Formats: sequence, C-alpha cells, structure tokens
Amino acid sequence: MRSTTLLFLIALSIAHPLLAKADPCPPPPSHISIESGSMSPQPGVTFQLRHFRGTLLPRGRRAPSCYLKTTVVERADIFISNESLTSVFAEKMGQTGSDIKDLKIKIPS
Repeated sequence: MRSTTLLFLIALSIAHPLLAKADPCPPPPSHISIESGSMSPQPGVTFQLRHFRGTLLPRGRRAPSCYLKTTVVERADIFISNESLTSVFAEKMGQTGSDIKDLKIKIPS
C-alpha cells in the first residue's frame, strides 16, 4: 500500500510541471454577429442567415477542449432551401440505417 502511494506521489510530482505548462486558453466568451450572409456546414447544404447574434462558449476550461466552441444562438432568421433540407434529411436517414430512400422535401411557397 505504501509503495503504491509513494509511486503515485512520484508520478504526480513529475506530471505536475508538465500539466502546468499547458497552452493558455483564450478569455471566454466571444461573440458572433452576421447581419446577412450564408453558412454551409456540409456539402450540398446552405443556410441563409439574417440578424444572427450568438455567443461562442468554450467546451472546457483547459486546452485543448477550450479551443472547441459551442455557438449559443441568441437571435437569428435562418432560411434553408428545399434542396438543402432534403440533403440534411438524407444524411440523417443514412446515419440511422432507415429503410426510407429517395426522400424529397418540398415546402409550398
């Protein structure tokens, strides 16, 4: 028991300086504002954005997870075409292994 504790304390004393030298994280949070623009999160999918406001929150307190951000949308008008929506649904259906094939979405104007 004592040898295990001693080994743990030695390992901790060696690792501590290495952990302390981790890359510093940028100060959170940051903000995003888009008056008018588009976003393409994947091929074949485009969202038209207007009056977009959001906050980018880090996913963790230490590197590297602090560099990964989650966008919290505070306000936005988001438009998506029938073709883009069809593409999103087709990808999701493929991921779930659904038997539904050749799905096309059309929203009446």
